[in-house]
Amino acid sequence: MVMMTANRSFSFLGMLLIGSIFYACSSSSEVSSSNAISTYGDAKLKIEPEIKLFHKSKDSTTVFIKFNTENLLYVRGEEKYEASLTVKIDPISGKETAGKRPDKKTVAVPAISKDKKGAVALVKTNIYLPAGNNYNLTVTIRDESNGKLREKLIPAYKDGANNRENFYLREQGVSTPLFTDRVKPNTTYSLDFEILDAKAIYVNYYNRSFPLPPPPFAYYEPKPFDYNPDDQFVISSESGKFTFTTGEEGFYHFRADTTSKKGYTLFVSSDEFPEVTNVQNMVDPFRYVVSGKEYKKLLEAPALKVEMEKFWVDWSGDRDRARKNIETYYSRVEMANTFFSSHLEGWKSDRGLIYIIYGAPNKVYKTAQLETWIYGEERNPLSITFRFIKVDNPFTENDFRLTREDYYKPSWYRSIEAWRSGRAY
Repeated sequence: MVMMTANRSFSFLGMLLIGSIFYACSSSSEVSSSNAISTYGDAKLKIEPEIKLFHKSKDSTTVFIKFNTENLLYVRGEEKYEASLTVKIDPISGKETAGKRPDKKTVAVPAISKDKKGAVALVKTNIYLPAGNNYNLTVTIRDESNGKLREKLIPAYKDGANNRENFYLREQGVSTPLFTDRVKPNTTYSLDFEILDAKAIYVNYYNRSFPLPPPPFAYYEPKPFDYNPDDQFVISSESGKFTFTTGEEGFYHFRADTTSKKGYTLFVSSDEFPEVTNVQNMVDPFRYVVSGKEYKKLLEAPALKVEMEKFWVDWSGDRDRARKNIETYYSRVEMANTFFSSHLEGWKSDRGLIYIIYGAPNKVYKTAQLETWIYGEERNPLSITFRFIKVDNPFTENDFRLTREDYYKPSWYRSIEAWRSGRAY
C-alpha cells in the first residue's frame, strides 16, 4: 500500500544572533556511505526513508516506510513524467528455526506522478517474522530511474512482550503510526498493543539531566543510570488500545511486563526541537568551543545575546563572517538533534559532539553494533577515524558511545582553534 501526503519534512530554522535574522540550514557536506547502510548528510537532499515496525501478531510484522518524493528522478512516461521505486526488505537472524525462515519482501511502488513531487509517500507491507528470534532488516529503496539506492538497517526484536515494536503510537484520529519517539508536551496520543491480551500498561516517568560528553581524548566512566522512576502509573484498557497524554519534558517508559527493563519509550521535547530557535538553546552547545572561564562569563553577562554575538564577531573578524560561522555551527547542532537523539538530545551525544565540531564524515561504515566515521581519505595517514559502539540501553536503539583515544588530542585542539579563529572546521 502506498499513500501520499503533503510535505511536512523538517526545514531546520535556527536563530542567528547577528541582527536577529532567521536562516534555513542546509549542509553542503555529502557523505559517502561505504556500505550503503547509513549516511549523515543533509536529509533534505536524499530519499531518506523513515521506517517504523509494528509486530501485529506472533509471526506477522507490518513495515511502514515514509519518504519524501522531492529528489526522485522523474522521467517521461506514456503520458506524463513519473518516478519509479522498488522497496526490498531482507531480514537476517542470528539463528534459524527449522521450517520458520523469515520472509524476504519486494514491493514495487506504483508510479509517482511529478505533480506529487515534494509529497510524502508512505509504503505499508506485511512480512513473516517468526516469534522467538531477533532480526536485522536491511530496507533498500531503489530509484529505478537512475539506479540510486538508499538503505537502512533496522533491528526487529521478537523475543518478548516488552519489545518496542509491539507498541504502535499514533496521533488521535489518525491510523498511520508516528515515526518518531520524540513527541510534544501536553499532547494526547493513542497507543496500541496487540501482541498480548493486555489490559494494563505500566509507565515509568523520568525527568533527568545529563552532562555534556568530554573531548574525544578524555577517558571517563558514565554514571550508571538510576532506574528508580521520578513517577509511575498505570494506563488501562479492555481492548488493547490505550490513550496517553504527555506531560512536561522528560521521558516515559511503557511496559506490559514489569519483570523486564525492555519497553517502549517516548521522549518529550520542547515544541521547537530539533530546531535551535532561542538564545538559551544556542548557549548550551556553545560550551564545546569555549573554556570554562569563558562559559561562566557568558552565563553571568547581563545581556546574553550581546555577549554571544561578541564572541563570534571577535573570532570571525567581521559580522558577515560571524553570521556564516554561526549558521554552520547551529545547523550542525540541529542535524545532530535529528540524527543522534536518544535518551538525551542529539547535540549532547558522543556522535553529536564529533558531528558539530568536525562536520559530516566523509565515509560511514555502520553495522548493528558499530559505527565507524572517517574524515579524509580512507587509509591516508592524515585522516582521522572515530568508532562508536552501541550501548545496551532499554530506552533507545540510538545510543552509541565513542571509543576514546589519546591520539585524538592534536586533531581536537586544531579543530577548536579553527572555530575560534573564525574558520568553520
